[in-house]
Amino acid sequence: MADDPPSTPTPSSQFLSHLSNQPRTPTRELVQPYLSYETWLRKAFARGDAGIDGLAGLVPIYDGHETTFRTRAIDRLTADREKYLMRLPDDKLEADCAPAIAASLEEYRGNFEAFTHGTLAGLDWSNVVVAGSSALLPLLSHREDVSIMDDPAVERPLETYFQTIASASDIDIFLYGLDSEDAGITRILELEAAVRKNQRLLPGAGLSLRSENAITFISPKWPYRHVQIILRLYKSISEILTGFDVDCACVAFDGRQVYSNPRGITAIATRTNTIDLSRRSPSYENRLWKYRNQNFDVFWDCLDRTRINEDNFWPIVEDFKGLASLKGLARLIFSEIVLSKHNDGYRRKRVLKKFDNGGEPALTPESGYASIDIPYGKRFTADRVRKYVERHSRGQHLFGTIEEVAVRGAKPGKKSKETLAGKVTFLKDDPGRQMIGSFHPLSEDDWTEMAYAAAEEDSNEDNKEGREDSVEGDGEDMVETLAPGVERITEELGDSAISFFYEAEIFAYCASKSV
Repeated sequence: MADDPPSTPTPSSQFLSHLSNQPRTPTRELVQPYLSYETWLRKAFARGDAGIDGLAGLVPIYDGHETTFRTRAIDRLTADREKYLMRLPDDKLEADCAPAIAASLEEYRGNFEAFTHGTLAGLDWSNVVVAGSSALLPLLSHREDVSIMDDPAVERPLETYFQTIASASDIDIFLYGLDSEDAGITRILELEAAVRKNQRLLPGAGLSLRSENAITFISPKWPYRHVQIILRLYKSISEILTGFDVDCACVAFDGRQVYSNPRGITAIATRTNTIDLSRRSPSYENRLWKYRNQNFDVFWDCLDRTRINEDNFWPIVEDFKGLASLKGLARLIFSEIVLSKHNDGYRRKRVLKKFDNGGEPALTPESGYASIDIPYGKRFTADRVRKYVERHSRGQHLFGTIEEVAVRGAKPGKKSKETLAGKVTFLKDDPGRQMIGSFHPLSEDDWTEMAYAAAEEDSNEDNKEGREDSVEGDGEDMVETLAPGVERITEELGDSAISFFYEAEIFAYCASKSV
């Protein structure tokens, strides 16, 4: 290895004990040495260093210290409130020292079974982990603002609970420790067979979708979730979680143990994700919004609210003008303002429901893994999913049986599917390449430019008002004009298609008005 790792107060595996021994010290302060170690790991993985332990930097959750994993209010009590984005209101905060996670591995397994609707029951977990939100949500203590668990009228309260809090989540699977692409393909075929058996489908009867970076086993019907296999062969669970962009998503389940890292533990204990621009991906802000809907707010110590004029965001909130162009911090400020509105309209909620456009995780900064919207809901059978994707997706994709998409691939010479010809290939670029200079993430100035510029352009307010007056009222008229189309697409594809329809049409409308 090129250099020695930085020291930490304890091994990463003992981070929970380290936290419990220092209840009066802010969690974000305690985690700093471990973040330095994780940065070293990212560089080591990016260089391809040999000899890195497969569990380096990880915390086994259920190793006898799970009772010490509790929520910590100390950070909120000591930090500047103005540094929080999309801050959780008091009625959504967990009580200090309340259990932060499911009490036992047995309870976690029950939650996981309910979340997945038994899709992975009896799975051979060799070289496989479920990671990201599909491992995180079964881990978290049940939310007090969702009362389904106590409703005697609900037949399957645990499954209903997870359908309520994660109505559009996939199950994301990662492969690690395999020495060849052929071994990876074999493992995908085995996983598909196990999933289809649990979905009560005959061999070869399931529909799969291949995109450039993933294969998805399409759900035959609700409530089974789509299962997505990321097309990268990782060295270890450590490499997988080290590359994740959003802190709270750093959770993996290998069928026997639940793992996180100090960064993930900190986020779960504080219910806060911390901005790290070195990890930013194209879907970063959208994914922070996604986890805000799971009661994780955002903290950025460099935030300067004196340079933000929220009044300049209200036209966008009111009529969606410019929504598609919002980038970086500006997108989080927009989300924050939307959350502050008490009388938010139905249509706006539908548009924002699909604000997230990324899978788990976005390690390829140019594109992210999830480049295709795959709808999910009560009315979406596999055939309706296929029709929707064929109609709306711009990315290259291929539907078929698992043999057709993973082994045979698209026919050579078909330009619309040229990257999908032949058998599956796996991503080769290093997930940590931004750490060694071949990828340059946004600087702080780049990331804040649009949010801060809004305040600095007040001198041009007269010109802006003139432009806004020219389209005053058009937003509501436009929404009413779209209503017949919404009725048609709802009847054809179901309610969960509304947001996609509105988003596309609204963005097109805004683009025409900005010319």
